[in-house]
Amino acid sequence: GSSGDICRSLTRDADGNIYVAGETDSSDFPVTSGAYSSTGAKTDMFVSKLSADLMTLLESTVFGGSDEDVATSVGVNRSGEVYVSGVTLSKDFPMQGAYDATFNGGEGDIVIAKLSGDLSKLFASTYLGGFGKDYAHSIKIAPDQSVVVAGFTFSENFPTSKTAYDKSYNGYADGIVSVLSKDLGKLVASTYLGGQGGDSIGGYNSDFGDALAIDSKGNIYV
Repeated sequence: GSSGDICRSLTRDADGNIYVAGETDSSDFPVTSGAYSSTGAKTDMFVSKLSADLMTLLESTVFGGSDEDVATSVGVNRSGEVYVSGVTLSKDFPMQGAYDATFNGGEGDIVIAKLSGDLSKLFASTYLGGFGKDYAHSIKIAPDQSVVVAGFTFSENFPTSKTAYDKSYNGYADGIVSVLSKDLGKLVASTYLGGQGGDSIGGYNSDFGDALAIDSKGNIYV
């Protein structure tokens, strides 16, 4: 659009169509007819779907709440449904069937959204975080169709699961790995990963990367 637009992630679906996701400050960012859209701030998330030859903008949407919203990663499951992870400062980010429907405070919560393949519907969305800053760099779909995110947290109360590898905050910034059900209504597993210094999965500050992979048995690598 006519202002700042940043792409932070891209992926392909089974048909070779390309999905890109990121953040936009443009009030005129291209939004296609029929696309789900919810905006209210200068900086919102965007997801756009293009043909494999990049000649056609098939679908495009902008969404978020009344504060800053940034998409950091995008994934597509085998049914063609689109998952977006990111960070939000919005207490009113659109929620649907959420594991956690309440903003937890601090300098941002992780947010995860599930949209239809044509970007016309928001199927599900949820916050994920604690009282501090929480950030997800990467999202992947597991073989059982659960949703895995990885990033970092400054929250001493980041949600962890009963059987987590590490349920205790180790200091400064910790890496985090979390698994949610495919409908984003349940936290299946979640753990800290770090030591007493600064730890992050996928980057920190202005350096970002995809640092998450899942094998055919569902084992997670970061």
